[in-house]
Amino acid sequence: MVNKPKILTDERFEHAVNFVLSHEGGYSDDPDDDGGETKFGISKRSYPHVDVDALTVEQAKNIYKCDFWEPQLYKDIKDVNFATKVFDLAVNMGSNWAHRLVQRALKSTGQDIAEDGF
Repeated sequence: MVNKPKILTDERFEHAVNFVLSHEGGYSDDPDDDGGETKFGISKRSYPHVDVDALTVEQAKNIYKCDFWEPQLYKDIKDVNFATKVFDLAVNMGSNWAHRLVQRALKSTGQDIAEDGF
């Protein structure tokens, strides 16, 4: 049996946020995107106080850590790959809907769990 190495909390976040950033892309201001200006997945609609065009990768990571990773306790999910997937879902569809999707999947396997988004 191969033991998986333990990954420190900050390394877990870095793993997850780098996955998210790998497909979020740079600056865009697509008129068909309701989010408006967007950079690294951070939209002007969600963060009106942020100068999206001047946003740095480190600032985006800080937003993701403070607004998603830590308050939603993704850091406490034991499997870093699962934590990364749930985190990525939350970034793209909002935490509540991401959690409902995971709850629905668990419920479909027979788990007695509410689909409440928490």
